[in-house]
Amino acid sequence: MSYRINKFRERLEYLNEWLVDTLNYEEHRNLSLKATLNVYEDQPLVSFLYKTYLLPTLTITYLSRLKSRYLIKKCIKEMALIRNTIEDQEQYSKKILHKYKIKKNEKN
Repeated sequence: MSYRINKFRERLEYLNEWLVDTLNYEEHRNLSLKATLNVYEDQPLVSFLYKTYLLPTLTITYLSRLKSRYLIKKCIKEMALIRNTIEDQEQYSKKILHKYKIKKNEKN
């Protein structure tokens, strides 16, 4: 295998690990936020005051979630492109080797 294919595979492994870690982090962050908001659910007035108090934090959290979704989608697209590139490079390598072997046999 070529150096280039190995580097693409390393990048693919790194992206896969990053994706798994990020999805786990997002899941736990969502659980924590739900727990925070559900603490005062049975007390509507306190819940309203608490949500009003946390409005800037909730807004930043929402924007952060949007950014995370974008990064996750980008990672998935990049992984697909890398897989396609690896497949194309392997097919090209096989084709070149096949042609090289045919030429080598014709000379003998």
